[in-house]
Amino acid sequence: MTFDEPGNVQELASPQGLIQKFLRDECGATSVVDFLLMGALVGLGCLVGLATIRDHIVMQFNDVALALESLNQSYSVTINGTTHQFSDSSAPVSTLTPTIALEE
Repeated sequence: MTFDEPGNVQELASPQGLIQKFLRDECGATSVVDFLLMGALVGLGCLVGLATIRDHIVMQFNDVALALESLNQSYSVTINGTTHQFSDSSAPVSTLTPTIALEE
């Protein structure tokens, strides 16, 4: 059947007739091997991409862990000559300790 034949115009006008023609058409048919090869290439690309994403996420978490590990929460506050301070013993030794002096 082709679009040229006048008797098939009614059959092709309906969606069912168009689907039937599509299913019977063998022009440009590809083999299953082509689809498997394409699927394998796409799957391999996804694996490589996901492994790269995983490595970058792990590096980001390591950076955050290092930043939290080196966080120093020591402080010193002086109010009317009285000094209140806290030394964070778990933090690495730092030469800078924030000092706040308040006067009333």
